[in-house]
Amino acid sequence: MQDKHVLVYYKDEDRSKFIDKIKYPKTVICVGDNPHKDDIKMDSSYGFPGIFSTWILDNWDNLPEYLITCQSDPDAHVHKMHLAMDSTFTSDWGSLCFGRAIYTQYAFDWARILPMVEVANELGCNFINTHNVSKPIFYFFPGDHFFISRKKILEKGKDFFKKMLFLDNTENFMNFQKTIKFPPFFVSQINKFHPELKNLTYEEKYEKMLGQIPGRNYGYLGWVTEVLFFYLFCDDYVLDKINFAQAAIGNQLYFNTDFTHYKNTFRFYKFPYGQSFDITAINYKLLENDWFDQDCPNYKTWKEALKNNLLDEGRMQGFNAKELLEFYEYVGYKHISL
Repeated sequence: MQDKHVLVYYKDEDRSKFIDKIKYPKTVICVGDNPHKDDIKMDSSYGFPGIFSTWILDNWDNLPEYLITCQSDPDAHVHKMHLAMDSTFTSDWGSLCFGRAIYTQYAFDWARILPMVEVANELGCNFINTHNVSKPIFYFFPGDHFFISRKKILEKGKDFFKKMLFLDNTENFMNFQKTIKFPPFFVSQINKFHPELKNLTYEEKYEKMLGQIPGRNYGYLGWVTEVLFFYLFCDDYVLDKINFAQAAIGNQLYFNTDFTHYKNTFRFYKFPYGQSFDITAINYKLLENDWFDQDCPNYKTWKEALKNNLLDEGRMQGFNAKELLEFYEYVGYKHISL
């Protein structure tokens, strides 16, 4: 049986729904006003990255084989969390959530700009040629529900988690954003997705889109790292493959020897990216195949539950989920997600 420890982020949710049912050793981090006896009270100005990093640094010499992170009410992102936790993990990092999404470099269609590339590079990813055009390159797993191995944590080193903790301070993160040199498409994309800001100056647009969300005093970094955890913790060869593939997207192909004309609609696509979101999504899903032991009885039970959940989603959203499951099997996708 794998040595697992559960790190739970708790504010004021009903503990009987999930926290009280956890059978593994656990740490409950309380950012609300009413911590229970064994909870660890933490400043509510910290988001998940700060809580995650603090726990790891405090327990550096006594890390479990696997750390599982989750919110105190995981149902919004994870289907059957107890089955997910009981599954046998076979990778150094994997997401437990059911949904998937994809963002451009700054998530222009969201409420605030998320500087994914800059934060990723600050934390050691070293993406290249990322700002040649606006492009959807960040495929992510919402909700901060994942497992990570002791091996991967030690591989990243203490300085990595100290830097993440530093950036989760709102003042530090806002100062970090002031050092960013935004690419030429930055303002045009803000104008496209946020026409309500059209009469503001560039400086005012930046302030609106880079500012802290009113009424939320916890770290801004969490929205960025939620997208980045896969990239920060995947194997180096996977990150290299993704890095070179995203670097090719948006490059212009010259087709005469004088280099005076080019077909600017031509795009190179390398795995895992494709000409549509659907192609990119299924390619990314194939990277999940080694996360869980497919022969583990607990995982098999969870997988059946995920299949049934997908069928339910299909009925609610009006798509043929049975055909989608058949397609997953055809292309070799072993896990089940939407």
